[in-house]
Amino acid sequence: MARLLIAITILFIQQLVFAVILCPLAALYLCGLVITGGISLWRLIRRDYGEVDGGANLQPALNVLYSLALFQGVLFCYRFFSYSAGDGLVSKVVEEYKLDKEGPFRKSVKEYLRQTRNGCAKDPSFIKERNLVTYAVDLMKFESSGSYLSGARILDALLAQSELKEQHSMIAQLIGSASCSQIVEKLLQALDSRSRQDKEIMELAARIVVKLAGEIHLKRFPQGILCISSLLETSQRQPDDDSAPSDEFKSLMKQGLVILDSLAADKHNCSLICEDQSLLFKVMAPISSDMLHLIDHDEWFSVAAASLQVMCRIVTSPGSTGENLRNQIHGNKEVISSMEQILECKTCRKHKLYILVIKILTKLPMDAAPGVGTKSRGKFIKTMARILTSDSETQDSSIRKLAGEALAMLSEKYATIFLKENGGVVDDLSRMLFNADHNAYRITAAETLKHLCMHYKENDDCFKELMKTMKDVTPKVNFILFSCSLA
Repeated sequence: MARLLIAITILFIQQLVFAVILCPLAALYLCGLVITGGISLWRLIRRDYGEVDGGANLQPALNVLYSLALFQGVLFCYRFFSYSAGDGLVSKVVEEYKLDKEGPFRKSVKEYLRQTRNGCAKDPSFIKERNLVTYAVDLMKFESSGSYLSGARILDALLAQSELKEQHSMIAQLIGSASCSQIVEKLLQALDSRSRQDKEIMELAARIVVKLAGEIHLKRFPQGILCISSLLETSQRQPDDDSAPSDEFKSLMKQGLVILDSLAADKHNCSLICEDQSLLFKVMAPISSDMLHLIDHDEWFSVAAASLQVMCRIVTSPGSTGENLRNQIHGNKEVISSMEQILECKTCRKHKLYILVIKILTKLPMDAAPGVGTKSRGKFIKTMARILTSDSETQDSSIRKLAGEALAMLSEKYATIFLKENGGVVDDLSRMLFNADHNAYRITAAETLKHLCMHYKENDDCFKELMKTMKDVTPKVNFILFSCSLA
């Protein structure tokens, strides 16, 4: 009981000291210059210093003293309102870029304002050629992880605003310069999932690399492909059990594929990517494993679309590298089978994965078949014919147009497969010459029939049926053309 009483007494004394002594001292410390300035202004206005000996000398001295105190108070108020205006400016910048008002970006902008103010206080020319972009790039040159993260946040925020064309151009110019090669190297290293980088840094680096891919030349960064490739490695982030991959894993895999697609837009980068066989295997993994149909369309659509987009980009690579790549994809039974399944899947059709698959399959060498038979190739042609000749009200026009272009090209290169596996398509194409609802489809049908007539070399029943059809439609076409010429 005695100890409790002593403890209560000590606590009471502490609270009394805090209220009576410390609080007034704190108020005086914070507002002392304002108080003395106010008192000085009041005394200068009143000037009732009293009648004392030597008053003639005392009054001017007090005027000077009070004036100095007042001037000091004015400077203090100016500095206080200046900092308050700085906070308002930071809020305006954050609002302009449509970002979280209390997020980390605000801290980065506030630090930029502080450093700029301090620099200008020492040298007014400090602000020359200095802005938020140059500040962010300079931060990313430092070894400090905190400075690097702050600079990355600013660049990511600026690059996310599509209307900031001038800032984007400046960022690309600075990052693409030789003096900033270390920044690009850091960005690529940050993508390496094996190094257990901070998640935020990895995501920021991924978004920045996607936006600046046009300024990155992989030949200058030998480890770049390896770092990007690590984002696609399932073993690095796959859960220990047999459960489905986490959302984080899928997000990073998609980011890696998007980065590869952006880099592959440059032909030199594309050549380096195509030469890495292990990387290509990882690119095709989401399709070869058929996650869309084995797990869930909604969960894996974005990853599958990104994978197909990279494949679509690299199958157009010129030279022997591109040819070897197309043969590699064509020889992968799992990849071909999954893409054929996408063409047959109504859900995939809604997601418009159709377009990417058609573009890829059209580029593959159908006459080299290490893993895919004639039946499979004929099935693709038949699917394209069905899309082209279907009712326009039930078929996406962009897909239908692409299928027509694919048929016209395939009929020129693979006329034998075209007819032997899909003999009935000739009748469908001939009807389109007169019944199609768009002239582009009529032209496609006519072009396809022309290619079949020119390139089919065998004298068999398929050829006879083709000739019979052409004899039937030619007079009708000539009559239409003659009528149009008279109109």
